[in-house]
Amino acid sequence: TYEWLRGTVDFDAQRREWQITYNPDPTDRDDKYGGTFTLSNDEGLYKLGLIPDDVVLIDGRVDIENVNHQGKPTYRVENVKRLEPE
Repeated sequence: TYEWLRGTVDFDAQRREWQITYNPDPTDRDDKYGGTFTLSNDEGLYKLGLIPDDVVLIDGRVDIENVNHQGKPTYRVENVKRLEPE
């Protein structure tokens, strides 16, 4: 139900947006969002000093009222934590 996501983040400098890839298979039929979200309410990402390819655990929700440039729902971040490699 997308209450949390674990994945890698990337930053689109042109759009000034953070994105998360939580499923590397965009053709997964069980994932109606294609494995990625643009992150909204992302102040916590800046505070953590994240860089592209950091692995994170994000709590939040799908925000169908705010869409990205492709018309796809964004993900509203409530809490974010950088995960260290094991």
